[in-house]
Amino acid sequence: MSGYLELTDRVFAVLRDSERVFVLETEVGEWLNEAQLDVVARTGILKKTDTGTTTSLGTVALPTDFIRETAFSVATTTANVNESPELTNDEIFLSWKNAAATPSNTLARIFNENIETYPAVVSKAYSLEYIRKPLALVVGTDVPEIPEELHIRLVNYARAQAKWKEGEQGEGDRYWALYMEGMPTAPTAQYRTRPGPFSFIPESSYWE
Repeated sequence: MSGYLELTDRVFAVLRDSERVFVLETEVGEWLNEAQLDVVARTGILKKTDTGTTTSLGTVALPTDFIRETAFSVATTTANVNESPELTNDEIFLSWKNAAATPSNTLARIFNENIETYPAVVSKAYSLEYIRKPLALVVGTDVPEIPEELHIRLVNYARAQAKWKEGEQGEGDRYWALYMEGMPTAPTAQYRTRPGPFSFIPESSYWE
């Protein structure tokens, strides 16, 4: 497994700045961490489950390492029976809430770093499965949380940034192409809120 120090050395190995005075080690560290976060956001490879109880307002605070949800369920008044609120957009959510109308199923939306439910699911157990942020690489022995076969992605991302800073546009483009090869589409804000019902799509690999 490649640690933070080894990854940094691999980046500098292809640069002209052997003294590390133009391209700084701190910059390379920032690029490696940017790359790891981008890889996770694109592939959804790091997952986590958060459980607890909804508030008296029927809300759930998003975890600090939250990127996007994959499943959300809450307990019902029937013992051992859960339901999955339909995550929808603001327009649909507020059209029901503002009219004080009752939809056929519980709705949810992500707003102001919280999941809101309507009708409010008050003080009920919940389970939130989500894609999480990776831990930052800080010291030399830190190892990326993504699988080892993806570490080269971090290196090529940082090499591209460094080459561009050195003014070597072509070399930067080449390493960027290596980083991007087969990579899923970059996430947007919509990935975080995902208006529309939850759906589950089998994934055969990181890149599909």
